[in-house]
Amino acid sequence: MAAIEIDDAVLAVLARRAAEKKFADVGDYVRFVLGQIAGEIEALERGTRLTEDDEEDIRERLKSLGYLE
Repeated sequence: MAAIEIDDAVLAVLARRAAEKKFADVGDYVRFVLGQIAGEIEALERGTRLTEDDEEDIRERLKSLGYLE
């Protein structure tokens, strides 16, 4: 398993979201979110079209991670 550095502000958001979503810890939540995003990227590369709802879900996920405002 690899280690990554996460800014304190982003980590605080991730920790809050992990607790809200009842994840055991922040690491479990980060692995889940990154897995979801990686799967969506793979789908895009295969040419699978996302629905408007899918796109909104992605935007909300990225906002919750602090990547979008």
